[in-house]
Amino acid sequence: MREIKAPATLPKRIFLAGSIEMGQAENWQERVVRELSDLQHMTILNPRRDDWDDSWVQSITDPKFKEQVEWEIAAQEVADLIFMYFAPNTKSPVTLLELGLFARSGK
Repeated sequence: MREIKAPATLPKRIFLAGSIEMGQAENWQERVVRELSDLQHMTILNPRRDDWDDSWVQSITDPKFKEQVEWEIAAQEVADLIFMYFAPNTKSPVTLLELGLFARSGK
């Protein structure tokens, strides 16, 4: 647990939306986390899983894939900012969905 007392600056939450391609896209999230590491009042919400299994089917019927997508949507809903990256030569269907869901939110 982390306690924050007034009048401390509230941490900003940034969600890293973008190409993962079932683990095939470059790990650009790692680079962003490294570049932003000096910013003290920031929490990064990173959807790239260490335990990703590429046998999971991109379908609502696959419980692990459904869990992943639901986590990503919930994280974006609480994020102050959404950083979106489309890697060249990727389809990124979930990222396209996220763009459609959150484009008008002003994040």
